[in-house]
Amino acid sequence: MMAEPAHRVVLEQRAADKIESGELPAPGGGITRAGAGSGMACDLCAHEIEKAKIEYEVEWCKGEALRLLRFHLDCFQAWIANRPQPDCQRLPRVERN
Repeated sequence: MMAEPAHRVVLEQRAADKIESGELPAPGGGITRAGAGSGMACDLCAHEIEKAKIEYEVEWCKGEALRLLRFHLDCFQAWIANRPQPDCQRLPRVERN
């Protein structure tokens, strides 16, 4: 089930706040898997991810440190919505003949 638009905005702002404070890394890397809930807390909302729900895990590496992030679907989508936009000025221009 998808979050209502107002709830989605709240989750996206919470994700932005946690990224800014350093509690969560900025999305854009890592290995993502989905599976049965572990019963552990979601890294965004801090609520339990029930075993009957799908849990999204992201293996996040920074240097030699590995961090496992856990999210509900809506929380994962809110985190991903905060992915930095690519800087189009850095991309090489393709000439077409």
